[in-house]
Amino acid sequence: MPICSQCNTQNPEGSRLCIECHTLLASSPAPAPPAVPLPPPVLGQQPWQSSGPATPPLPAANPIDGLIPYKNGPALTSYYLGLFSGFPVLGLFMAGTALVLGFRGLRQVKENPALHGKTHAIVGIVTGIIGGLFNVFIVIGLVMALLSSGHSN
Repeated sequence: MPICSQCNTQNPEGSRLCIECHTLLASSPAPAPPAVPLPPPVLGQQPWQSSGPATPPLPAANPIDGLIPYKNGPALTSYYLGLFSGFPVLGLFMAGTALVLGFRGLRQVKENPALHGKTHAIVGIVTGIIGGLFNVFIVIGLVMALLSSGHSN
């Protein structure tokens, strides 16, 4: 029977308040849950070792995060524009945009290395330069061809 800590009155079992002074009675500790038998140990395993993980495994990091920098839009866009800057004439505009976005992507990686995309930005810059030079030579060649065909008439 619980005894009140204020007035020392004995109270009936299961009471939450003292029948005399209405003070909250100290709760008795909850009974321990019944023991669950452990499974037999696996051959070659010590009794204290578990056959499975005690805690759920942590989620693995997404492998795509390092492969495709989807959080660094300028670097990713620079990469694709640089690759497609080899298209004649139209590639000249893609090359310039690839250069600008490549440098923006590099700046974002420098400010926040967790973004990833440094390689994509560099590839975008390099292929943008190559594609841009290729297109400049194509335009110069077209202009020279048009001028030389006008002189021959």
